[in-house]
Amino acid sequence: MGSRQRLVAASGAVLGGVALVAAVAAQGALAAGAAPVRAGGRPSAAPETRAIGGRRTVPGASGATLALLTAKLSSYSASATDVTYTVSFVTPTELSPAASSTITLTGPAGTAFDGTAGPWFVRDDSTGGNCGPLGTAKLGSGSASITLTCGGAGAAPIPAGDLVTVSVSSVTNAPSAGSHSLAVSTSGDPAGATVTYDLTAASSVGSAMVQQSTTAAGATGTWAIGFVATNGWEYETQVHVDAPAGTSFPTSTGDYCLSDDGTDQARCWSGATSVTGAPGNDVVVTIAVGFGNGEYITAPVAAGDHVTLTIKDVKNPASGDAVSVATGADPLAAHLALGAPAAAGVALSSTQAGAKEVAYEIGFTAAVTQKVSTVRLAFPKGTKFQAGHKPYDVVRDDAATGSENTLPVLTEAQSGSTLVLTTSSTYGRFTIDAGDYVTVLVYGVTNPSGLGAHQVVVSTNLGHKSFDLPAFDLTAAAKVGALGIVASSTSAGATKVHETISFQVSGGLTFGGAYSLAPSTVTVSLPGASFATSGYCDEILNDTTGNATGCPQVKLSGGKGTLTLEDDGYAQTRVTPGDEVTVSLSGVTNPPASGDALSVSTSSDAVPASTSYSDGG
Repeated sequence: MGSRQRLVAASGAVLGGVALVAAVAAQGALAAGAAPVRAGGRPSAAPETRAIGGRRTVPGASGATLALLTAKLSSYSASATDVTYTVSFVTPTELSPAASSTITLTGPAGTAFDGTAGPWFVRDDSTGGNCGPLGTAKLGSGSASITLTCGGAGAAPIPAGDLVTVSVSSVTNAPSAGSHSLAVSTSGDPAGATVTYDLTAASSVGSAMVQQSTTAAGATGTWAIGFVATNGWEYETQVHVDAPAGTSFPTSTGDYCLSDDGTDQARCWSGATSVTGAPGNDVVVTIAVGFGNGEYITAPVAAGDHVTLTIKDVKNPASGDAVSVATGADPLAAHLALGAPAAAGVALSSTQAGAKEVAYEIGFTAAVTQKVSTVRLAFPKGTKFQAGHKPYDVVRDDAATGSENTLPVLTEAQSGSTLVLTTSSTYGRFTIDAGDYVTVLVYGVTNPSGLGAHQVVVSTNLGHKSFDLPAFDLTAAAKVGALGIVASSTSAGATKVHETISFQVSGGLTFGGAYSLAPSTVTVSLPGASFATSGYCDEILNDTTGNATGCPQVKLSGGKGTLTLEDDGYAQTRVTPGDEVTVSLSGVTNPPASGDALSVSTSSDAVPASTSYSDGG
């Protein structure tokens, strides 16, 4: 996990490259001819906000007079494969299945879109509808562009002025590092707009290690390959493992299982869809998001997550210990030796000073074989912990399979900025073998207010008296970017108004989850307005991943001028830095006078961002 710390410290509150607000052009065009905006790296100034504009209530009227464009790549590594490109914009014209309306994305030379793999979607974030499903796509010359056509069963038109999110997966990034441009256009606006982004040199995973159930030459056992994802992925990736000659990997896909140790999901819900190279020593394993307990896996692998690939029935080599590991998102091979321990590390869902409801992922290697009973974590001075919720923090043996080796902590003792996590001696306490990688998930943390380097000190009953985790940097509190709103009416005093509010986060959020009982919050403020806190089905949607949470999980509080939304449902919905979020509100009564400003903040982005809310009729 040491390189995960490098990721956190290098970019502060913004990880993996974040697209900010595009310039917008008059009359609802997608900023034709406007200067491109940068999507990669940390912005040099505070995120800009733009009003999307209130949709006119007059039948047949066009929607917003301004357009907004954001973009995010799941991996910013040059030559990365299985990358998901997500762009959002306000459409200046209707996107209609009847008219076979199209959306085209064009990348730089060397970009390769896949016209058959998918998945792709074109979603109306203002209504929740879509103009798909999209069964096929058309590639341009050299595969550097892709055109999606609205149509198919259940497709619905997307009105002009609505916020649209387009997601295209199975993309291969351009091979060169540096600044690149992505153009987006529609059949109604062929000129379109351009957003720029930065690719890094080809990246590798960090802190890779291999734990073997038996190290005997020629013996057959289980390998647990752990690493930190420098770049994440949304739907599918390939893991390439090259072991010493004489190693024999299994041919059955059922013997391969990948777990994202940075989430509260039950272990091994994501299995292999294909394996090539087996029974040899050099295999490529395709891993796709799957199902578990009949539920869709809602948490994609994020940059900085610790990941474990478990492989059963591996025949050990007679000699040699050199192993290399790479993924589609991190295509440069990382080299390691069998049995070499991984460095300890820490990752935060938000690295902003004072951020609330932060999830800490802490990892280290067990020094002795022992039943886990106590983990003591000394956080930086000024750190605060959740109150009023059962803690449900988690201790997990990443090298072992099965949910019996994932245990919610049943006792949590707090003393100032120190937590002592204790598992029950009578319920589920399990043995962790020496050399296994251990993940501890701590939810509901409030970061200290001080900026700069901070550190967590760990001691356990697993052979550790005390050791320091790598330092992490806390940055100044920030605001969400690319804030905009589409309202069914912005007339003063209008009732039963439906609002679609979109923004881009710089600090991550976690909603719900089997163990996370301290969910992140989103707060919307509009002076003089009245928000309904019951009787409506408000929703929080992660536009980047397509995962949504709605009633009855979303809890509403406030009402007069301010509304706070939180979700503590069972299924976990993660929002990673750079993701775009849409909040859908119903039953709003507008302020008695126009001209007020609507503002949005989150538990991670505590500084309110504002945009105008004026009469659009």
